[in-house]
Amino acid sequence: MKTASASSDFWICPRRVSAQRTQLCLSLANVDASWRPLGRSWTGEGFDTARGWARVQWQDDVLVYDMVFVGGRATNEARTLNELTWELGDVSEIFAQVDGRAEYIEVHVTPENQRLQLLFPHGAIERVRSAQVRLADYFIEDPEWVQSWTRVEQDFWSVHVQIPASRFHLDRFKSGQILQTAVCRYDCTLGATAVISSTAPFKEASFHRHAEWTPLALVDG
Repeated sequence: MKTASASSDFWICPRRVSAQRTQLCLSLANVDASWRPLGRSWTGEGFDTARGWARVQWQDDVLVYDMVFVGGRATNEARTLNELTWELGDVSEIFAQVDGRAEYIEVHVTPENQRLQLLFPHGAIERVRSAQVRLADYFIEDPEWVQSWTRVEQDFWSVHVQIPASRFHLDRFKSGQILQTAVCRYDCTLGATAVISSTAPFKEASFHRHAEWTPLALVDG
């Protein structure tokens, strides 16, 4: 398994072959140099000891995320839509934003395929943190808003997520388009305290640092 080192440069997102839609929830054997590792750049550890990897692809109607994580017995106590998943166990997180726009999407997926779905306008997370509004004010209650699948094995778990273009207020995705993204993880398979990591080169352990998300370039190749 040979993987690339994450950096602040562009994350290339190739167009996805339609037939691949049936190949969901991949394994460690599928991870190669086209995937980006999750690391802990704010600690000085960088990306060399990754325990997770992510790949992003696109079609006209959807943005497709695949994540594979090392670790057995992955579990989360969330059992309904929009529980506070990061407080309840293992979880994967996606942050995505169209370049030049303030609004962004946050989607959590647990090993049991429970989701937390949020849509943040400009300044929303700051208002939540200052207790001006509730986090729940930004929940998306529609269970069909995105689609997700999960797979849990003895030594890894994986996630497949499809986010429609309409969730970004787009008619469709197209080659040459730029988004900003980060894939993140709360890893509880190593002990009681969650170990967090991300594809983004964060300077601090905070996933909402938009300027440090990675530019995602949609290409035809």
